[in-house]
Amino acid sequence: MHRSGTSAITRSLPAMGIHLGNDLLAKREDNPTGFWEDGAVFEINQRLQSLAGADGYTLALSRKNIEQAAEYSGLRSQAVELVKDRLAQYPTWGFKDPHSCRLMFFWNEVFQILGKKPAYIVALRNPISVADSLLSRDRLRPAVSYALWLEYTILAVQDTRRRPQMVVSYERLLQEPREQIMRIARFLELESQVQMAQVETYRKEFLDPSLEHSRYPRESLDRRCRDIPLVSQVYELLSQRAEDRIGDEEFWSQWNALYARYGKEFPDFVKNRLWMLKSDLRITPPWHKWWLRLRQRGISEIGRLFRKAISKLAGHR
Repeated sequence: MHRSGTSAITRSLPAMGIHLGNDLLAKREDNPTGFWEDGAVFEINQRLQSLAGADGYTLALSRKNIEQAAEYSGLRSQAVELVKDRLAQYPTWGFKDPHSCRLMFFWNEVFQILGKKPAYIVALRNPISVADSLLSRDRLRPAVSYALWLEYTILAVQDTRRRPQMVVSYERLLQEPREQIMRIARFLELESQVQMAQVETYRKEFLDPSLEHSRYPRESLDRRCRDIPLVSQVYELLSQRAEDRIGDEEFWSQWNALYARYGKEFPDFVKNRLWMLKSDLRITPPWHKWWLRLRQRGISEIGRLFRKAISKLAGHR
């Protein structure tokens, strides 16, 4: 999911010999250390979403609409050539784009056509921190952020379940970077390629523990997600997996039950609980509304605000 530490996790991969390519998206103010996303992969994912008339913040992305679009096969062929090109350049290549979480059905087809067996790393961060970050950056309503977190996370895990897959906690990466990098390397069978000098540079120059501004207890998530309790339950189960506290058999047994509930409960939640937000998924700060009025009405709006202020002062006397 967006704002889950995907950049930090991806940036650690070169320390174990994984190439990310040279066509990376430019850094921005909201991610000054870079996104570490392949620009061509990002572009394909954007076009796939547009086939469903959607973007990264559209809830309940329609896989059916994407697969039935006339452009779908052409994009798949383009992706096949892209992966072939990257693997011709690099012995081991990795990419990340949060939008991929809901598009793994597409990328799985690409890898199957090429006969490749990729490994998947699922980034995990407390949904409250994700919602806080999206509220700060995009003014996205927390209810929408929690629903998006659930959709992205459920599909990321479910659509990669029969393939090598691990869960990495962003919070634990910040607390113990060396241990988590070695954990990733063991999973990828790349321990012998880890360059400890690069790990140390990554720890000192790239990671910033202050980026995790708040730590929230489990009870906070339960309370904030009363309308969609699956968020808390999915996060708890994946936290156990990220901390290696649960075996595969027990994990998938519990996961199957949660996924079945997701199929029944999530569409109803989007339809019945979020219908009032569909026209306004973002929270508009008051100053923005005042600025829009000022642009629309000009000097008359300044006069109205001035008279209102004078009236309030007179009322206090």
